Amino acid sequence: RIAVAGPMSGPNAVFVREQLNGARLAVEQANANGGVLGLPIEIQEIDDKADTEETGRLALEIGSDHRVLAVIGHPNSGPALLASDVYDQYKVPFVITVATNPKITNRGNTFTFRICPTDEMQGPLAAEYAFSKLGKKTIAILHDGSTYGKGASEEFGKRADSEGANIVLLEIAPRGQTDFGSLVAKLA
Repeated sequence: RIAVAGPMSGPNAVFVREQLNGARLAVEQANANGGVLGLPIEIQEIDDKADTEETGRLALEIGSDHRVLAVIGHPNSGPALLASDVYDQYKVPFVITVATNPKITNRGNTFTFRICPTDEMQGPLAAEYAFSKLGKKTIAILHDGSTYGKGASEEFGKRADSEGANIVLLEIAPRGQTDFGSLVAKLA
């Protein structure tokens, strides 16, 4: 059994849909060729609701379930950071699909693997694109306050500052906010 974990419902479900479809296709193909060691593979869908507390509870359940041989997912950095410690404790391989916080894989957990670039890579690349391709030197940085938003914005800001950019605004627009009038006024 392979667990595919992440928000299966709600606004963050889009992050899991593609990894779940990819896992389903890979399992279907592997099972058509005899599975693993002659045994069929099955997927266990885990809805962490993009919530760190819920993820902690679920990671303990997954880690102690000896039928689960690996975990794919937890696309949100906060939940992935917590889950990686739990899976490492239980020696369950954990493949991170899109969670970008560098702390997840920089702490020496031997059972945590990453297939995506970190904030330390994405932020500077985005800043370089803004300067080199778009020719922008006056920058407003806006993020949603999430672990991902904060991390990517900080790394973008470091690179922007080192390139001599004029950072005119750094703001947080929390998830769920629908009134952006004051933010638009600040940008103007």
